[in-house]
Amino acid sequence: MPSAKTGTAWPQLDQKLGGALLIFSGGFTSLVFGAATLWLLREQLHIGCDAYADGPEAAYSWICSDGIGYLAPGLTLVTMTALVVVVGLVVTALVRSDRSARVWFTVLAALPIVWTLAWTWYGSERLVYPPPGVHPIEYWIGSLGPAALVCLLALVVAVMALFVSGRMAFGLTVAAVVSIGIATVLQPGIGIASGATAALLCAALLRTKKVTVAGRLARTTVVKLDTSEVRARRARRTP
Repeated sequence: MPSAKTGTAWPQLDQKLGGALLIFSGGFTSLVFGAATLWLLREQLHIGCDAYADGPEAAYSWICSDGIGYLAPGLTLVTMTALVVVVGLVVTALVRSDRSARVWFTVLAALPIVWTLAWTWYGSERLVYPPPGVHPIEYWIGSLGPAALVCLLALVVAVMALFVSGRMAFGLTVAAVVSIGIATVLQPGIGIASGATAALLCAALLRTKKVTVAGRLARTTVVKLDTSEVRARRARRTP
């Protein structure tokens, strides 16, 4: 009779391989959003910019750093994303417990989003020189406020998923991933973080719903073989 382990070996392999591919893809997707992040920092938040006017009645314009001036902010944001991607890949390979893996993935998913929102808030407050009477945080609220609220809601939902199991955990995690996607649509500049965040939540999703296609096939095969053996035994017993 086939070993009972046959039905669990494939799902574990699927989870590790699928999780690694998701996390790697999420990290790559975050890099693709680099241009949008640069646009956010310079054109919307005006980080590293100084407002000036040609005269008392003239409209204010912005003088900003060149591309090299945004190298440090860009590296500051992308370093956190790269770090969580690497740690996520290690967790995928080494952590066998689904419960522990879900906790790791959820914590890692929160880091790049929280870091990006916090650093842009800091940059808006300290590195923007707005016209008189304008507080620089107003640019952050106008550009990132709605997306930030959706992201924070998504992270709360993802944490809630850790305290339940089964379909409820699966549904909450899916809701968190969708919310991160909506936030990225609202503000593509956070894509440098949200790509990795969504991927890590999807990796947690794999550990939440353990039934995979390969696992189903393996278990179905075992059940069919066991059923055939039982029928054969009954046939031999029947006079």
